Amino acid sequence: MSTNPTTANSSTRQAVNVSGLETSFARGGSGEPLLYLTGQGHSGHWLPLYDRLAAQFDVIVPDHPGFGDTELPDSVNDFNDLAVHYAGFLDELAVGPVHLVGHGFGGWVAAEFAGVYPERLASLTLIAPSGLRPDESEPMVDWYRLTRDQLLDLTLGEEREEWAEYLSYGDDFGAAMVADYKERIGVARVAWNPRYSFRLEHRLQRVKAPAQIIVPENDKLIAPSIARRFGELLPAAQVTTVAGEHLVVLQDPDRIAELVTSVVPVGA
Repeated sequence: MSTNPTTANSSTRQAVNVSGLETSFARGGSGEPLLYLTGQGHSGHWLPLYDRLAAQFDVIVPDHPGFGDTELPDSVNDFNDLAVHYAGFLDELAVGPVHLVGHGFGGWVAAEFAGVYPERLASLTLIAPSGLRPDESEPMVDWYRLTRDQLLDLTLGEEREEWAEYLSYGDDFGAAMVADYKERIGVARVAWNPRYSFRLEHRLQRVKAPAQIIVPENDKLIAPSIARRFGELLPAAQVTTVAGEHLVVLQDPDRIAELVTSVVPVGA
């Protein structure tokens, strides 16, 4: 049975077989392809941000292995496996180069993909990404120890009820718990130890496409120093601080869409 809620009319749910893994994704809009790699907690939902982006791009939002309707195969054990998976995913869709956008955990996946396949990028945007070591003054939050409610408090604070429809499965509490458990397993499989990547510090230098880092000024989940470090490592990346919390992609879709669009090369 599908674990995904119904998406908006502006998108369709599809699936494609990637090396034996049935990979679920949502797609909407038209234009140059934009691959959006989500963070945790809202897989399967078509967010208002995607509608904003779909006004200019062919927006493709896959469920990571272990997220939503995509199973977690034994073949996925680290970020290299995820990078290879998404290369195969793009091959199956016959799209590229892509404007790659990643948020949170999805930002880490996007950064790993960019370091391995820099030639497949038209642009790169990382929003509150994880994946690097924070400054010593900013201890890492061990989200594995947090309940779902505690995690939502950290990512949205008092505004969490305003966005409940994008963070839940209606009144089915059991479905929400199962989805949360599956995502935690999927992330733990590739990121349990260590909680950051040494390889990225070297691989990111290979990225030549226009890049930007978006840093929510009130991010309580992922230390802002991590995002700023990404900005230092990516050649000629622009770093923009925006008002909001970790889930600023929900709080201010207009501003985030504007920033994503701004990094697209002139004439594209």
